[in-house]
Amino acid sequence: MSSAISLKPLFDLKLRVGAHHDVGATPRGYRRVAPVSGGRFEGRMSGEVLPGGTDWITLNEDQSCMYIDVRLPLKTDEGSFVILHYAGIRAGHPEILARVTRGEDVEPHSYYYYVSGSFEASEPNMDWLNRLVCIGKGSRSATGPEYSFWEVA
Repeated sequence: MSSAISLKPLFDLKLRVGAHHDVGATPRGYRRVAPVSGGRFEGRMSGEVLPGGTDWITLNEDQSCMYIDVRLPLKTDEGSFVILHYAGIRAGHPEILARVTRGEDVEPHSYYYYVSGSFEASEPNMDWLNRLVCIGKGSRSATGPEYSFWEVA
């Protein structure tokens, strides 16, 4: 058996999202698209989330599970550009998830919200990101989605 997985804190991320666009029911589920207008990340690397990101959302039939697929352009405080892509699941009782979506104060332990992610970077000082996987624990506040990300080491 291989050794245990360890996690190193990477950063906390807070996003600002615009109004979502309902695509509607498709053969793959109910689809929404939400533009990400910006945000901030702080930790081992820090910087801003640039406008232009998108959160592609698929809801199952009873809306108890949301599958997310997000791509974000990041700019570090040092001026490096990085792409963050993450996907995951937000699941729970439909009433709880409706409150979360409305931005109401809901205890994060009352629903499941985890993602896994990867990066793309072109600059030599950011090349280490091209070879790591991260995981994140999400929550939703009145101002938007928030995540804590860890490097899988």
